[in-house]
Amino acid sequence: MSPRVLHPNTRALINRLRGSLPAAEPLPPPAPPVPAVAAVTPEPFKLTPYQPKPSKVYKAAYVKAPSPQVAFGFAAPPDLSDFIVLDTETTGIAVGSRLVEVAALHVKNGAVVRQFQSLVNPEMHIPSIVQGVHGISDAMVAGAPKAAPVLAGFAKFVAGHTLVAHNASFDFRILAGEFGRVKLATPGCGLYCSLKLARVVFPEAPNHKLGTLASFLKLSHPPAHRALADCFTTMEMLNAMAARKKSHQAVKLVGRRYDL
Repeated sequence: MSPRVLHPNTRALINRLRGSLPAAEPLPPPAPPVPAVAAVTPEPFKLTPYQPKPSKVYKAAYVKAPSPQVAFGFAAPPDLSDFIVLDTETTGIAVGSRLVEVAALHVKNGAVVRQFQSLVNPEMHIPSIVQGVHGISDAMVAGAPKAAPVLAGFAKFVAGHTLVAHNASFDFRILAGEFGRVKLATPGCGLYCSLKLARVVFPEAPNHKLGTLASFLKLSHPPAHRALADCFTTMEMLNAMAARKKSHQAVKLVGRRYDL
């Protein structure tokens, strides 16, 4: 077999490529051998005992005294053997609404022993939509006493007793605002909410509005959105609570105490 002969152009191309390659660099000299290092024995592990940090001591200036509300929470709540139930009617529900009627019943073991009721001249127009709720018109209160003498008589009537109202936060806001407006001292009584108590005693009721409870319990005094009538409804509802708990003394008032 004859040797393969390259084409002259191919041979010329190979020679040109060989001439363009750089000359081979000499290999670097071998690195000197690394001397052997003696093995180091690690130090034994030492466990540091736990040292608890000292508790932080606050200065007396940062310690707050318990509020009267918190302090009251540790006292035994009063029962329903002797209390006063109250209700108010107003010119509306907004802040700044005025009193147009206030009533109260002094109840001992389920029986009324005293009662208080008065219309109040609010010295302002009663909106027609509010008149449609409680039925008290401007003409009805035109000749009624103003707030100051009515509140003075109310404070004397309730002094020294536990107060109860249905949705007490509203009545508290109205009465506290009126006492402040006419610059009279409040009677200094604890006021509790029968709505909150009803939630505990009658959890099966559809809701705990006074009208709903009157229907649910089949009370003989349905609410009429008049102060005295609603006091009788509330009193009858509280008597139903006592009947379920077997005595008025067994029904303890619950929830926030409003200091009126």
